[in-house]
Amino acid sequence: MIFYFMFNLLSAEIDSLAGNYILVYWAHVEPVNRAVVRVITFIILATAVFAVGRWGTHWNWRYIVVITTLSGVVIDAIVQYLTIYDIVRHQWFYIGVPLTADVPQAIQFVVSTFVIVELAGDGNEGLIYGLLTTVANLPSTFGKMVTNVYSTQLKVTKADIETDTAEVRNHAAYSYLVVYGTTVLACCWVMILPPQKAAVKEMLQHGGKYPIIGALIIVLTFVILCVSVTAILMTMFESTSCYLLAGGQGC
Repeated sequence: MIFYFMFNLLSAEIDSLAGNYILVYWAHVEPVNRAVVRVITFIILATAVFAVGRWGTHWNWRYIVVITTLSGVVIDAIVQYLTIYDIVRHQWFYIGVPLTADVPQAIQFVVSTFVIVELAGDGNEGLIYGLLTTVANLPSTFGKMVTNVYSTQLKVTKADIETDTAEVRNHAAYSYLVVYGTTVLACCWVMILPPQKAAVKEMLQHGGKYPIIGALIIVLTFVILCVSVTAILMTMFESTSCYLLAGGQGC
């Protein structure tokens, strides 16, 4: 549970608010082309999932997660920084090149599914799957809150991106440094991920039981959920959207 929460939070949910504006105002991506690429993405994901399920069941999970994560960072960083600094600003470059990162992401998804399958014992498969997927999806709201808080220190709003000044470009670049830095940091958490099926079986048989730690994790997860939902709700009202927790400058 700790791995799923921390890895998903650091690698996928802490984002740059400049991303959507860069796509529209600097890369000039048209909606129809974006939709086409999205369809191609699903095809790539399905193909990669099938290939990993067929030939990759015995890979080392730790190595695969790290390699696929860092590969995605490198590919995305090349596209983002070439676009930010106006070296290459073309819609097909911006949305086409990242398609190659879909393969590592698909592999990463399948590997995480392998872990869930191995952790689930007879009779509690649904419970384990529901618990782990809930924890894995929890960072989506918490990550938005973190993104809103740090983005208030940078000039990455719609109005800023439209000006396209050197300062705004640097601030957009800084925001992606945060994104890529947290993604690299996420790779450190693979140390608590079992490397393969045998390690999971050993952990289940001889790992012991720690009810207090388990209860603390559940409580902490609930607290994070409450804070995240509160922060998102605060952004919906003018009277509370100015608070730092909601991504404002402070009231």
